[in-house]
Amino acid sequence: MNLSLYGCVLGANGKNLTRNPHDEVDRAFDAGTYQQILVKGMMLPIDLEVPPGGNQLRRAVLDNKTGFIGTVSDPLGQ
Repeated sequence: MNLSLYGCVLGANGKNLTRNPHDEVDRAFDAGTYQQILVKGMMLPIDLEVPPGGNQLRRAVLDNKTGFIGTVSDPLGQ
């Protein structure tokens, strides 16, 4: 598995309020662990500070081997 993880906090106007920190995952798994990840998923933390006015969290994952990208956005609680 070779991934780059990105996250940012957006304001009400959709403007990025954070620098775009990212983390890298470069790791091999045995077949049993890989199958478990496919079934249950895998949690990978990204540390972000939420600045004043931040109301949405956007995350992206880049598969460095294939170039595939996935994103998800969620509202932040008040």
